[in-house]
Amino acid sequence: MAEPVPGGGAAGDDALRMLVVSSFTATPVRTALEFWGRRLGVDVELAWGAYGQVFQELQLVRSGRCPEVVAVLVRWEDFLPAGDDEAAGVVAEELGAAVDAAARRAPDSAFLVVSCPPSPPALADPARSRSLTVAEEVLLRRCPRAENVTHVGRDEVLDRYRVSRVDDGLTDELGHIPYTPEFFAALGTTLVRRWYLGRVVEPKVLVVDGDGTLWDGVLGEDGVSGVEVGPARREVHRFLVEQRRAGRLLCLCSKNDRRDVERAFTTVPGMVLRRDDFVRVRADWSPKSVTVAELAADLGLGLDTVVFVDDSRVECAEVRARHPEVRTVGLPPEAEGALRTLRHCWPLDIGRPTAEGSRRTEWYRQDDRRRELRDRSATSLADFLDRLGLEVTIRPPGPADLPRMLELTRRTTQFTLSGRRWGAAELTACPTGGRVVDVRDRFGGYGTVGLMLFSTEGTVLSVTGFLLSCRALGRGVEHRMLAHLGEVALARGLDEVRLSFADTPRNLPARRFLSEVAVPHPDTGCSGYVLGASAAAHVRFDPDGAPPTGAPLAPPGPKPAPEARPPVGLPWFWDDPGDMPPGLTTADGIREALGAELWADTVPADTVPDDERAVVRIWTEILQLPPDGIDGNFRALGGGSLEFVQLVARVYDEFGVELPVDPLLDDPPTVADLLSMIRRPDTAGAVLSDEEGVPWIE
Repeated sequence: MAEPVPGGGAAGDDALRMLVVSSFTATPVRTALEFWGRRLGVDVELAWGAYGQVFQELQLVRSGRCPEVVAVLVRWEDFLPAGDDEAAGVVAEELGAAVDAAARRAPDSAFLVVSCPPSPPALADPARSRSLTVAEEVLLRRCPRAENVTHVGRDEVLDRYRVSRVDDGLTDELGHIPYTPEFFAALGTTLVRRWYLGRVVEPKVLVVDGDGTLWDGVLGEDGVSGVEVGPARREVHRFLVEQRRAGRLLCLCSKNDRRDVERAFTTVPGMVLRRDDFVRVRADWSPKSVTVAELAADLGLGLDTVVFVDDSRVECAEVRARHPEVRTVGLPPEAEGALRTLRHCWPLDIGRPTAEGSRRTEWYRQDDRRRELRDRSATSLADFLDRLGLEVTIRPPGPADLPRMLELTRRTTQFTLSGRRWGAAELTACPTGGRVVDVRDRFGGYGTVGLMLFSTEGTVLSVTGFLLSCRALGRGVEHRMLAHLGEVALARGLDEVRLSFADTPRNLPARRFLSEVAVPHPDTGCSGYVLGASAAAHVRFDPDGAPPTGAPLAPPGPKPAPEARPPVGLPWFWDDPGDMPPGLTTADGIREALGAELWADTVPADTVPDDERAVVRIWTEILQLPPDGIDGNFRALGGGSLEFVQLVARVYDEFGVELPVDPLLDDPPTVADLLSMIRRPDTAGAVLSDEEGVPWIE
């Protein structure tokens, strides 16, 4: 097994560390991985599993020796040489079990299992093609058992990046490199996007425009009967529906008459989105920056969790100028371009869904009914809470709670004592030192909204995690959580409860709560708050006597800087349609971009012949560095047998010349050698036969 990059490598928190395990030669994917690393401003550290030993490599995976991402790249025909449905199911089950076991041994690593496309000969054989489909379907059902495993189907790579050329029979024959540089560019981009998804602050609400975004036409000018939703706009609607199902809230912000907007949902043909898909609809002529801020405040969410989507460059510029922390996505005017932009806005990618996420919109609707109850009938907050019938259940977590616990650490930014994210290993390692909190009332369940992590240290109950979803704040749930911790401390014969705390740009509500119920730890070197175990057990919420959780501690000062983001470039947002290079949404374009990036500093002089320029470009793209002059040696600059296979294929693809493989393996070529052979094709020889193999192996 190639020594994996450990999870805590020297490159720091912004490094992409990945182990690639594959059933075929996958090293060409390195080019795309490193290209995106440069675009995102992160180091890329790669380790490669032994050639073709997928099961063996997975068996060697262990926590502490495993990087944060394990990419398992599978071409099913490499396991299934003949068409046998029963064997296909067995192999897929065994692979799923091997991935699942490895994922459980390394719970803080993300396992990406990619089913790669079969070859044309395999697809041409009906029995074999069917067995390959069976294998992929069985794996798809089997893989998601471990929470840190994601299955990536072939369509996610092929369709999203419109891969025009997938298979390369020549490199497959010579070195078991079955795919083209275009496919590897799309595959590498897909892997980076999946890694990226786990590293960013997840959007919680999408504020979308109406005219030119949800429908074609201007409602105020064309009327309800004059706007339309064509096939591509319906795909935009379906994209937004998937966002809602993933737990993101939808808000409509349109400069139109509200009555017209409401009528559009019921009368415009082709509408996929319904009024109930939106938690808020704002239709007026206020500046959209004002509306965005009001919507975020109304929902109790930070502006840095908002994505604003509009086709107007003016509206996008106005929102961006007033609220730089909002992720602003400018759409092109045509529906196809709008859909492409949304599909390639990386922060809007969807991870593994949870049950809580699918119900989030309904929870906010329930909260609206709670507000109505308070406004209509309650004379005080205590009276309102009494009528609400709040039920709080605090319990030890079970295995089924892990997805929601991970989601809480990722999504909770306001009421959290530290703002840190816990990994699956940390959450599962202390089942007796953790509690989850479920809440419901007369209007329905809130789901699991709270999490506490604690341990015993001498005579102290040390609390390292204390999180509560913002939708449950201000109702005394946090007080019941602290009281429960006090009861635990008393039951264990402990003297005090100590709560670790670290300021973040957004956790002021948590600090305010601690300042009300506890005191800063007397040791100035200890960051946190402390109170006696008995005092903690007797904490109670006084709804009409205590300041509300949202009340400021001091007069407001300057607007705080937005929460720091990772050093990323293009994928966060595009200022306007013209700023998004369309090429980076297709496999061909990505390949051209990564080649151009390397090529920019090595372009020969204009006087250099075209064929020499082409050879230098091919050489540079394969080795990721330019030749050392026309006499630079391919092997001396890092070219091994696999890179040579790519060189042979690229020369054949661009010049139609078959290089004499055996002599060049014995005596690796220079640029001058290659040019001589290209210019005198009569000296070229046949490619290797199946029996010959590739003798030059590093």
